[in-house]
Order: sequence, then structure tokens, then C-alpha cells
Amino acid sequence: MGKSEKPRCADSGKAIAMQLLALVALSGCGARHTALPTNYEPEAARAQPPGGMLATLAIGDYVCALPGDAGGALEIHVPEEDFAIVHASLYRTAGGGGTYLHWGATTEMTSGPKGGERFHSIAPNQLKKLNPDGTEGPLRCTRAVLNNRR
Repeated sequence: MGKSEKPRCADSGKAIAMQLLALVALSGCGARHTALPTNYEPEAARAQPPGGMLATLAIGDYVCALPGDAGGALEIHVPEEDFAIVHASLYRTAGGGGTYLHWGATTEMTSGPKGGERFHSIAPNQLKKLNPDGTEGPLRCTRAVLNNRR
């Protein structure tokens, strides 16, 4: 760079940073206060909430059914249990809408007509409704896709 040229911002910023690092190194105090341990891991990466990270369910209509039997219908549709995930953590039913939380393999409807109901994910598009004691009940809700729409 010639005498008539002005320093570029990136060059001057790099030079300032290098000067600051040199000052910290010369002062002798930077090493004991700013060095990271060799096993450093950001707090967010270490801290996992109980049960898993928050997530959302796939958007779409979830059709709910009870198991049938070998002598009759394969499953028995329960339309009053159907719901749709409409956006992020919002769901709707024939009776209105509400919110839900999904973490790990657990989904809990937190408000609306299904408020308080809990489900366990048994596959990416399939949930089993949990009984009040936390055990799996017989009701299964499956996200409707092209090959299983009613």
C-alpha cells in the first residue's frame, strides 16, 4: 500500500485486532482469563431439556382410529378424535383450535379442545394417545398422505 492510499477497513480492522492480541499477550493476564479449556463445549450444546428438544409435528390432517379385528374392519375411525396441525405449534379440530408442545417422542396438547391430552410418537407420522397414567392407549392417529386419505 502506497503512502497516498488509505488503508482498507478490513486491513485496518485486522491490524487493530492483532495489536490488541499482542497487548493481551504482553500483559500476561489474558492467558489465565480468556483461554478456553480444551474440552470447551457451548452451554446450549450440553444442556438438553428432559425428554428432548422442542420440535413440531408435520403439518397435515391426523386421522384417528381404534384397532379393528380379524373378522371385520381393519380399524375403526373415530372422527371426533381427528385433528390437523395447521402451523408450527397450532392444531385445529371440528370443535376449535389450540396449541401443543412436542419434545422427544411426546406431544402434549396444551390448550383448546384437546388440552391436556398426550400422545407418544411411534413413527414419524403416527401417534398413540396416552392414557391419564401415561401408558399407551389403543387410539392411533396417523397423518393422512396421498395413499391413506379417507
